[in-house]
Amino acid sequence: MYQDDLAAAIGFSTKTVGRIERGDSTPSAEFMLRISKYFNLLVEDVFHEITANVVVMSIKRLLHIR
Repeated sequence: MYQDDLAAAIGFSTKTVGRIERGDSTPSAEFMLRISKYFNLLVEDVFHEITANVVVMSIKRLLHIR
């Protein structure tokens, strides 16, 4: 699976997915729910806290699940 496939599947742009993957943007609650639902995982299994204000996910890791 590629980043653009994931973006299309969850209804977000590839640009948004890329920004979140790099840690340039913080994911919205809607983004976190959609990606967690897509992979059939809990939000806390997909996202982890790096600092008090930054939440990051590993899209690269998730892309290998599907």
